[in-house]
Amino acid sequence: MSALKDFNRTFTTMRNLALVNTLGFIGSTVFYVYHNQQVHEYYQQRTYVITSWGTFPASYYDGRKVSKIEAQNHVETFIKHMFAHSAETYHEHINSALNLIDEESGKRIYHDFEEGEVRKNYIRYGSHTEVKLDSVKINMNAFPIEGSFYALQEVHIGNNVRSLPIAARFQIVQGYRHEKNPYGLQLTDFDFVAYPRKSKED
Repeated sequence: MSALKDFNRTFTTMRNLALVNTLGFIGSTVFYVYHNQQVHEYYQQRTYVITSWGTFPASYYDGRKVSKIEAQNHVETFIKHMFAHSAETYHEHINSALNLIDEESGKRIYHDFEEGEVRKNYIRYGSHTEVKLDSVKINMNAFPIEGSFYALQEVHIGNNVRSLPIAARFQIVQGYRHEKNPYGLQLTDFDFVAYPRKSKED
């Protein structure tokens, strides 16, 4: 009888020991997986800059997130290049603007400029154009992002200034960041709309 009790006690002890070991193994595995994931995410979000003075950690930025300020700056840059130029800066400004808009919309605007002989008129009249923005509206809740702008294009001929209202609506999609498109955004479905603001002539 004593031997049976000893056997049961030994069996219970071994079973409890095995259970503790199993639970410990599971706990260690879970901890290891969690810790490994945390370390992986931490180093994945680390960006390093290598310079002649050494290697320095930099802040990581998720390029997939677009801020309203970036979208607005992109639109304003496009407007100031596409609709403000002179005979000397015409091609440079147009080419810069074409990097910020989809090919179809960009070609359509450029075609209208060429048909209107914009650069020839700059040379003929010694004129140039400037743009004054009234507003840029960005709807970040839409997908793709929606936007519109309202502005006055000023045509300067000597001391005379003629102001023409221009407005458009469009969508904003993500592209690739590069030197000529630092925000990595692109205007699409660009369409001029009526802007009832009175134009003026001075």
